[in-house]
Amino acid sequence: GDGLSLLEKNNDKYDFICSFPPFGYRSEKNGKKINYSEELFFESSKNLTKEGVLIFLFPLNFCYNLKTKQRLLKEGITIKGIFFLEQGSHLPTTSIGSCLVIAKKGPQEKTFAANLNDIEVNKIVYNNFCNSKEGKIIELGKYIDFEKFRSLEELVYEKKLIDNSRKTGFKPIYLHEIAESINTISPKLKEVEHISN
Repeated sequence: GDGLSLLEKNNDKYDFICSFPPFGYRSEKNGKKINYSEELFFESSKNLTKEGVLIFLFPLNFCYNLKTKQRLLKEGITIKGIFFLEQGSHLPTTSIGSCLVIAKKGPQEKTFAANLNDIEVNKIVYNNFCNSKEGKIIELGKYIDFEKFRSLEELVYEKKLIDNSRKTGFKPIYLHEIAESINTISPKLKEVEHISN
């Protein structure tokens, strides 16, 4: 049957709920179109015990969906860990990138983020997560503010930028800062002259 309708009728509490819902499936609830997997996640959280844990598999857009992040705050759900699976992990079914999300009820805390890869890497990531320890490199685990988080790759590139700036002695400047400075027009200037090339 439909997991959502079963959850709405169920008042039982569980220590552990795990689901790998279909990616991109849209459904209806109260006459509105909804993202089925996210709605299943939020409805499942209502059936957790005080120390209960949710583990869900999501497409990568879960990490940067602002409405989802706002709802996590509103419903008092904290993301304990987010683990990125290798691109193509679900082939031939889909090539959509995905992440394994571990969540609990409670106040927002730092989120452990890491890449899952081969068995040896996964053992290191698992140990780092269980011991609340960051990895020697970002991909092996880093604590992040999930509300501001977009991707692990962004953190890796940011670290490279900072490391390279230290080597050269130049101050790191992010692309968005350059774009903003170029597009900022002084309020004293009333007219902008456009010169053709």
